[in-house]
Amino acid sequence: MANAGEIAQQLQIPRSFLAKILQRLVREGIMESTRGMHGGYRLLRKPTEITLLDVLTSIQGNAQLSACAIDHRRCQQSARCAVHQVWVDIRREVDRRLGTRTIASLL
Repeated sequence: MANAGEIAQQLQIPRSFLAKILQRLVREGIMESTRGMHGGYRLLRKPTEITLLDVLTSIQGNAQLSACAIDHRRCQQSARCAVHQVWVDIRREVDRRLGTRTIASLL
C-alpha cells in the first residue's frame, strides 16, 4: 500500500496529475484506494496479470484503429488515405506488444 504523495515523489510527477491517473486505474479495477491514516493505493491483481495495455487503456481509453493519425477523429478518408493502413498496422503492433508486457516485467 502506498499513498499518492509517496508515489508522486517516487515518479517525480505532480501529485494532482497522478491523482487523475490513480482515479482512472481505480475506476477500471486495476487498483483500489483505501482512505484514512493508513490508506493508500494498491494493485487488485498480481503484477504478472496486469499488462501495459490494461494500464494504458484504463488511462486513455481504447484507441480506435480507425482513428486518424493526424487529428484523432474517426477517419473518413481511409479508402483514399495513403497513411491509413500504415497507421492501422502500427497501432496493432503497439497493442500486441503492450498486451504481452506486464507490470512485473518492468520491476
